[in-house]
This record gives sequence, structure tokens and C-alpha cells, in this order.
Amino acid sequence: MQGQKAKTALTMEYMFEELRQRNVHRVALAYLAGAWLLVQVVETLTPDFLPSVVFRTTVIGLAIGFVPALILAWKFEWTRDGIQRDVAGSTGTPGSNSRLFDRVVTVVLVAAVAYFAVDKFIFDPARDEAEVMAASEQATKRALSGAFLDEFQGRSILVIPFLNMSSDPEQEFFADGISEELLNQLARIEELRVVSRSTSWTFKGKDIDVAGVHRDLDVSHILEGSVRKAGNQVRITAQLIDARTDTHLWSQTYDESLDDIFAIQEDISVEVADRLHLEIFSSKSPHEGVDPRAYELYLRVPTGSAALSEPEEARHLLEQALAIEPDYLPALYYLAIAIEQSNEPGSAEDVRERRRAIMDIIDRMVELAPESTFANNWQAYVAMRWHNDLVAAAPHLEKSMRFANRTDVHTWFIGTMDLLEGIGRYEEAITVGQYWINRDPYCGYCLSRVVRAMSAAGRHKEAALILESQLESRTVTDGMLWNIGVAQLVGGEPEKALRYFDRIPDDSAEIDKAFVRAFALYSLGRLEEFDSILAELLSSYAGPDPNAEGIARLFAWSNQRDKAFEWLERMVADQGEETAMLVKTELYRPIKSDPRWQAFLEKYGAEDKGHLNVRFEPRYPPTLQRAVDALTAR
Repeated sequence: MQGQKAKTALTMEYMFEELRQRNVHRVALAYLAGAWLLVQVVETLTPDFLPSVVFRTTVIGLAIGFVPALILAWKFEWTRDGIQRDVAGSTGTPGSNSRLFDRVVTVVLVAAVAYFAVDKFIFDPARDEAEVMAASEQATKRALSGAFLDEFQGRSILVIPFLNMSSDPEQEFFADGISEELLNQLARIEELRVVSRSTSWTFKGKDIDVAGVHRDLDVSHILEGSVRKAGNQVRITAQLIDARTDTHLWSQTYDESLDDIFAIQEDISVEVADRLHLEIFSSKSPHEGVDPRAYELYLRVPTGSAALSEPEEARHLLEQALAIEPDYLPALYYLAIAIEQSNEPGSAEDVRERRRAIMDIIDRMVELAPESTFANNWQAYVAMRWHNDLVAAAPHLEKSMRFANRTDVHTWFIGTMDLLEGIGRYEEAITVGQYWINRDPYCGYCLSRVVRAMSAAGRHKEAALILESQLESRTVTDGMLWNIGVAQLVGGEPEKALRYFDRIPDDSAEIDKAFVRAFALYSLGRLEEFDSILAELLSSYAGPDPNAEGIARLFAWSNQRDKAFEWLERMVADQGEETAMLVKTELYRPIKSDPRWQAFLEKYGAEDKGHLNVRFEPRYPPTLQRAVDALTAR
């Protein structure tokens, strides 16, 4: 028994001696160190420079190769004369070969340590910064789009404005009209996220980076095409692209007369819905059956938002269209907007005359289609903006909400947020705003409204961070700098506010830089500078003057209450009672606890009516409804 143990011990001793002489342990160490170094390098290069499959293949290959490497080390030795077959049972000393392997192992370990140091002190901070930026970007996206960020995975589409291929470049308005109506047709699919007009039109006439669009807008599909119009004939080519893989899913060319234009749009919408495995509900276009001449005049008006860039020209075109088709509902709707947004300031009587004309148009829309979004949007607007009557506005906004996905008539969005804020349902207002930003990511007004709702809910710092995060991706305007500064100011960060106010150009046509700086200067305790700016404003006041409200606001922010209320009354005397609706800003916060504040608002019909029992129970689109239900269930 003892002899057997001694024999086993000698065998083990012999084995270890053989391993030592053949440098197997050194090969193992060198292999593991080299493999670790290689894995780190490949991981660093993945996925920016190498496909992710390379990393997995490398790890698996190195793991599999470890045992063959040891076997080869047993069978062969690395000498100065190259790799040679080892002789079993050799009793030679490993001397020079061992030193060679020691050098190899040392070089590999030094390289590994060097890489570790570079990775730790150079690459690691950069990765951490990139991860922080990515996390911040993702957090901002979540703040902007809320619960809707992941809601439409694989069910979203961007309609690129169709190219005008007609020989007449002035026919571009017709191609735009086709694109917009297609966009609205697709918006009837409630479970499909359709990116709205103001965002989709930013890609007009540009070469599209499909991968970039997919990444930046998180859309799964793109619809693009072209329109060629010649007399009464039209050729429309449309193609659907999967933005995730940059592959074409469907394309079709239509050669028809203008009389069939709406049938073509319907067919394209149905084809897209089929490819996305969604159901589209048929509904008659508000332009169907309209005289083509009236439709063409309507298309010449840029009707993609609630604001018209050229209201006088729009009014002229729409009046011509209505002379041909007196009952053309969309034309009536936008004619009222054109009149409301008239560039002519006029006297108080002129304003009243314009309002009478608008009311005549509203009465006509109610007569033609009392349940339409066109009629109800305007009735809600008049109740809220002209009469501050939230109770009267609520049922009209509820009816408009049934058409909330239409992208050409989204006054429901503005009115709904106004109403929700007015009755103190701030978080629901934020959710509605997030829904619209999800559909219209580049909509600057939508962004400002969400930020306003966040500020009203007391989330000032979050509102400021969201605005700051958008500076690089949007055109920075003086108004945007003002809004960020105000959010910082109200959030208790006057130094940050002043930095943004200081970025406003001295010659800004939009904002008086000295005026806005005064708010931050007061909060910073730089009272001499504040008093100097206020004195300059008072000395330049000529009255009646729009500056009265600005002076009142400065007195309010500096808590000089008597002066603030004196100048609020002067503002009303200068510009009319309706200006009392303009003072609902957080910059009046220091005087809102004064009994005179509520008395002032009530005197001019601008009182906050959040305490009223306003019944507002809209039927939101399904995705928005789920988010609101989740909000109320908390």
C-alpha cells in the first residue's frame, strides 16, 4: 500500500516536472492574459466599429482554444530556432526557453496593465459621461413623451411631404395638400402613432437619412412619394419604407383624374394599414364632393397649424373658395382663424366688428355640422378666450376630442390643456401635452405648453431642465431663452436665470433684455441695478402704453404691492379689460396672496375658476386614455 502511494507521488512529481519543463503553466498564463486583453479591446470597439456578433464569437473562440493551446504547449516548445516538437521524457533544463516565455508573459501583462490604466483613467470617464448623457437624454424623452415613449413600438409612421414633379413649381401646394390629407387619413387609425404636420414638414425637400429618422423620432415606418399634376390629370406615386431595416414594403403608382383624388388617398391609407396589420375606419373626408376649384384655393392656404403665417392672404383665398362652395366647412373654420389673427390692430370697434364676423361664421358651422370638430373647437375657443367661461367650454372640447388624432385641427390640444390647467388638473394637462409631443416632437409650441403645465404643477426645475435639454436640437430663440430663465427664476435659481437672460441679444426685437434681467437682479439682491432699470422704464412710459403690464409685473415680483395694483389698473385702462387674462403668470406670485389680486381678476372676469365644479370627461384616444386612467389610479 505504501509502495503504491510512493509510486503515485513519484508519478505526480514527474508530471509537474514535465509541465514545468515544457512551460505549459507559462503558456496558460500568457494565454489567459492575452485573451483578457483581446476581449477588452474587442469590447471597446463593439458596437461602434464592430458588429456585436464579433464580441460573442471572440469570447467563445478563446474559451474553446484554451485546451488546444495547452495540448500544443505539451507537444511543442517555442525555441530561438522556432517552434519544435518536444521530446517526451526530456531531462533538459528549461533555462533559455523559460526566460523567453517569461519575457512574453511579462510583455502581455504589461500591455494588460497599460490597457487597464488607459481604460480606467481615459476611456472609463468618457464612457461614464456618455452613459450619463444617454441617461439624461432618455429621462428627457420620458419627461416629454411620458408613458407614450414605448406605447407605439412598431406602429408609428412619418409622412414625408410628397415631391412636386409637375412642370409648374407653383403646383407644390397641391403636393403638400395630398400629403397632409394622407396624414389625416392615417390618423384615423387610433392605435397608430402618426407624426404630425409641423414635424413631418421639417423633412420637406431633404434627403432622408432613414436610420437617423428612426433613431431621432422613434418611428418604425416612413411614407413618401411624389405628385405630378397636368390639367385635370394627376399621377401619384407612394412607397412605404420600414425605417428599422431601411427596406421597401410597398409601392404603387396611380394615374387618375382629379375627380378620383380622394379615392386614391383612401386606397393608399388602406394599403399602409394592411402592411402594418392595423384596421382603418372609413370616414368621409371633409373635402370630398367639394368643387375642385374651391379645393385648390383651400390647398393654397398653409392650414397645418392654429396660426396662419399670412392671415390676410389666407382670408382672400378662403373667401374666394367660399364664393364657389358656401358650405365648405374647413374653409369656414380657417376663415375665422384668419379674421381673428388679422394683422390690422384697429380700434376697439374694429375688434368688435371682427368678432361679430367670426360669430357669424361659427353660427354657420353650427348650422352645417353641429357635432363637428370645426364648430366645437371655435365654440370652446370663444367661451374660454373671450368670456373665460370654462363651464361652457367643457362640453365643446369633449366633442372635439373625438377627432383628437387629426393633425390639421388640433386646437383641441391647446383648449384642453387650458381647461385642465384652469380647473387645477395639472398632471392630466401634462399627460395630454406629452401625448401631443409624442406625435409632434418638433412642435415648439407643444413644448412650451408642457413646460407651462409643469410650472403650474410646481415642477419648475424639471421644466427648466427639459427646456435646457432642447437647446441643441432646436433653433434657439429669444423667447426660448426667456422661458428657460423664468423657469429657473421661479424654481429658485436666479443665477442660472440671469445667465440665460444675458444670452438674449441687446438688439432683440422680441424681448427687452434689460427688462427681463431686472427680475433676476432683484432675486440676487442687486437692488441698485434693479431700481435703475425700473426707473428707466417709468421715465420712458408715455401712456397709453403696452409697457404698463411689464411695469406692474416688476412691481409684483419685487413685492411692491400698492404700485403693482396701481399699474395693473393702468394696464386695463390703456389696453382694455381683456388684458386682465394675460397676468396669470408665476411672476405675479408674490402678490397673489393679497386680497386685491382675486378682486382684480373678478372685476374684469379673469378670476381663476379652478374651484368651480367643471364637469369635463372627454373620451380621449385609446393610448391617451390609458395614460390618464393610470394617472388617476395612483
